[in-house]
Amino acid sequence: MTAVLPEAARRLLDAPEFAVLATGERHQCVMWAGREGDELFMVTKDFRRQARDIASDPRVSVLLYQRDRPQHYARIEGSARIETEGAAALMDRLALAYTGAPHVVTDPAQEASRVVIRVTPDRVAVYGSPR
Repeated sequence: MTAVLPEAARRLLDAPEFAVLATGERHQCVMWAGREGDELFMVTKDFRRQARDIASDPRVSVLLYQRDRPQHYARIEGSARIETEGAAALMDRLALAYTGAPHVVTDPAQEASRVVIRVTPDRVAVYGSPR
């Protein structure tokens, strides 16, 4: 069952705030995250552990928190899928949101391995308040 992102979770994603993606057994990583409607997206490379974990088990959880008030956070549990299309454009979008500058390609050969992680939320909980 797909969950709707509450406004507080949308604000955390739109801010943008860092996301902690949990996959597999005890694997967590800090990621840039965005959203399209109620779906989250992140960009990684296909050889990284989070992509490999999702390929074998799509269940994930994502924790988003407000940097200047970490007691305000959202926990999102859902199903993830890997997409190969659109990774470069979404990487540029995330880089602009998080750094204010376009994504810098340091190794063109590795850019071909970029993939999109899309998370469809099943359960969402928001804790604390933003001030």
